[in-house]
Amino acid sequence: MQGFFSKTFIKLLKAVFVTFVVSLLPFFASAENFDTCMDHALTNSFPRIAVGEKSRLFVRCSSEKSQPEAGQPRPRYTTSEIKALSQAFENITDCLEIDPQWLFPKLMMESGFHVQIQNPNGDAGIGQLTGKAIADVDQVLPAYKEHIFKSRKKSCQWIKSRTQYRGASFWRPLLKESKCSLMSKNSNPVKNLLYAGSSTK
Repeated sequence: MQGFFSKTFIKLLKAVFVTFVVSLLPFFASAENFDTCMDHALTNSFPRIAVGEKSRLFVRCSSEKSQPEAGQPRPRYTTSEIKALSQAFENITDCLEIDPQWLFPKLMMESGFHVQIQNPNGDAGIGQLTGKAIADVDQVLPAYKEHIFKSRKKSCQWIKSRTQYRGASFWRPLLKESKCSLMSKNSNPVKNLLYAGSSTK
């Protein structure tokens, strides 16, 4: 009986998320840029967890080599942080030719676009990436890097400019690294979203 109620609760939770995400689509499609949608997603995801309230979902990464520290307060995002997220999302989807109206609700359901977030199974970041998903992206990352660096599209040039200052370390495979290498603010949100987007290709 307990298992039945658990499954029912999960189905109900998914239904609520789907309804919420679907309600975003007309709003998302009509926006001149992604800032307003990103703000809406970050604000309205996980409604039972208030800003500043501690949760095992939210983590802290003191460095890229550290281990995620769970049980952190839900963050409050600044205008510049929301802008950085929306710019990264817009440019990555355009450069990699991913339909943003398909990817946005998918990532909204995964993480609400929170950067430093990890579920109890260890799935991390905006895309809630599993070890297998990270390994899959690691294999194709050199091809994506070549595409980004050779393309003349403004969106690809934007990604290139945001990654060059990090040097070769930005493009180092993540599988053997700490999950904080994906979620630390030093490489975010570009690396986080690049892996999240690439994992759906």
